Parts: sequence; C-alpha cells; structure tokens
Amino acid sequence: MTRLFLQAKRLIDGAHHIALSTHANPDLDGLGSLLALSEVLRQLGKNPLSFSLSPTPEFFRLLPLPKIVDYLDPAKIDLIIGLDYGAPARLEILNAYPTIKAKILSFDHHAIGQHLGLKIVDPQISSTAELIYNFINFLAAPIDSVIAACLLAGIMDDTGQFRHANTSAQTLRIAGELMLKGASLQKISRAARSLNPDEKIILLTEVFSKIKINRRVQLVFAVIEHATFCRTAAGFDDLRLVEILSSAPEAKLALTITEKTPGLFDVSLRSQSDRGMDVARLAASFGGGGHCLAAGFQSDKTPEKIIAQIEKLLLAAAE
Repeated sequence: MTRLFLQAKRLIDGAHHIALSTHANPDLDGLGSLLALSEVLRQLGKNPLSFSLSPTPEFFRLLPLPKIVDYLDPAKIDLIIGLDYGAPARLEILNAYPTIKAKILSFDHHAIGQHLGLKIVDPQISSTAELIYNFINFLAAPIDSVIAACLLAGIMDDTGQFRHANTSAQTLRIAGELMLKGASLQKISRAARSLNPDEKIILLTEVFSKIKINRRVQLVFAVIEHATFCRTAAGFDDLRLVEILSSAPEAKLALTITEKTPGLFDVSLRSQSDRGMDVARLAASFGGGGHCLAAGFQSDKTPEKIIAQIEKLLLAAAE
C-alpha cells in the first residue's frame, strides 16, 4: 500500500486542476471520503473541486467546507479522484462528462469493480473513509475537527454504526482517534438516522404498501415509481428503506427499485452478514458495484424485467 500511496501522491503533486467525485446519490462514506480528502488537498495548497449532482445531506452542509459544485469545465481538469464508486458506470463525473480527458486516481474498498487509472483498493477495511484516513496519515497531513467529522461519518455509515461484520479493532481505534480530533459520534449518529416525520412518514406509508416477498429465493423488494417519488419533497435516500427491508427474517436479499428519473431506475441491494449473500457480485452482473452487503446499479429495464433477472440469478446460485 505504501508504494501505491507514493504513486498517488506523485499524481496529486503533478496535477494543477483536481476534481473529486463519487457515485450518484452518495452515502456518507462516499461523500465523507470525498469531502475529507478535498479539504486535505486544499490545506496542502491545491484548489480541488468537489463534484456531485446529488443533494448534499444536511450534516455536510453544516460543516465549514467549500461548496460542492454541480458544474465544471472538463477541459481544465487534469486529475480526477474517484472515491467509493465500485464501477466506472457509477462514477458521477464520468456520467456528466463522458469525454473528459484527465488522469484518474481511484480509492475504494469495493473488491469487485473495474476501477480506473491508478487503483488503490483495499477490500479488507471497513470503508473508503478508513482508506482515506490511512492516506492522509501517509501524507503526514493534519486532521482537524471538520476532516475528522467527514471521515467518522463515512466509517459509521458503512459499518452500520459499528454493528456490521466489517468493523475491526483497527476501525474502532481509528474512530476513537477521530473523536479525539473533534468529531462528534453523537451528532453523526443523529444525522445518519434523522428523519423529517411529516414528509418521510407519508412516503414510507406509501412505500410499505408496495413491499413484496418471494420466499422461494428469499427476496424482499419494493418498487417506487416516479410519481410516488415526486409526490413529496422527502429526501428518499435518507429513509434507508432497503436497510429496513434487509432486516426482515425472510430476506436473504433486499432491494429497492426507485424511478428517480422517468424510465431510469436506481436499484439498491442489501443483505446481512449471516445470510451468505454477496450483493456486490449480483450488482456487477448489471454493470454496477458495491461491497458484499451493500451495492447498487442503474437500469433502464422495467422493474418487472429487473426482478425477473435477479430471481433467475438467485435460483441459479441456489442450484
């Protein structure tokens, strides 16, 4: 890893215009890693751009960080740093600017994927945020309370607030160090589970009526059509509906299919550590990515075709 970190440092040192990006609709790990590394690069004298087309969670909006941009001049960018994206089709900046000409540096903990450029991937750690913490230490860069908060948010999110099997003793040690540097575990925990009851409970009520179970393949799923998604201003990503579904005893695999854009579906997959399901492999068969217990992909197929294909794959795996 030291050799890869050194190569990454050389890429960064030689770049004049850096853009950082993660996957669409990022979780706290993707966005926390992006913002932490962006702030470190800024403090080291670079002028990085944090790029995302997705809404920024309130927790990060409240931190004293440069604004996340939804537009940039691709001709000026000479280095893209992709974080936590799993597969090229999920890297948001490439979806926005498919002809962009720039070197790419990838940081991830997703074992399955076709990462681009210089690849720094460690599937043995809890999160991309933990990987970025290690890289920041390699750079001997200081970690202030803002950077610590971004990193701890990412670690807590991908470990299920330290409940998942990917939580190691090293993960807990790093979390403790980030708290000593000023990150508030309590504030991050509240942000991760915060809801706007008036709007989100309305949406949850509608969505729960759409839940279906295929006991033959131990699949629990829900389809959220565009009309339902648009009916309320609730931030659907914050609901973590798919994580609720994955807790059902019948669910070896849980998934949600959400039509955020007409005709284009975001598919989120989850499982539990004791159920023997690698959802990243399943997502990879659709051109997506992720890690063992949490993954996703996009598709323009109908929900019926998506479900039928997934059920077919699950049946084949069971034989």
